[in-house]
Amino acid sequence: MVPWRAQDRVHCWLRRRASRPQLKRDPLGSRNKGHVYRPVLIALSVPYAGLTAWTIRRLWRHGDQPYERLVYRFGVRTLGLGFWAFMTVFLTIREPISSRSIWFSALIAAFVNLPIGLWVGYFWGHGMARFYGDDRTE
Repeated sequence: MVPWRAQDRVHCWLRRRASRPQLKRDPLGSRNKGHVYRPVLIALSVPYAGLTAWTIRRLWRHGDQPYERLVYRFGVRTLGLGFWAFMTVFLTIREPISSRSIWFSALIAAFVNLPIGLWVGYFWGHGMARFYGDDRTE
């Protein structure tokens, strides 16, 4: 027997492998947790659709005055719709590959971003009207 050799040490490449694959957090008996939030998302989409309809009615105006043209035509319709289209494409492309269709993801992104984009355009147009000296309030 050689005293300088350790008898209890087993190298990694000599260890026996497990005979069965390791399971990750009980995938066989667990349910898909993503379906729990579906009723909540459906319940929240109805008031959000109402907010979207109110936003379109509130901000989609025709303006004859210089202030209204700047705010509603250039702000809401140009920048707001451009921001909406950009964010819809950006969020659809940025989403990792999932079980959802890319068209369904684009539809969700368009639905969520429409009122946000219109309000961004409104505030940008209002700020530009102030910058150019038309500080009229509605």
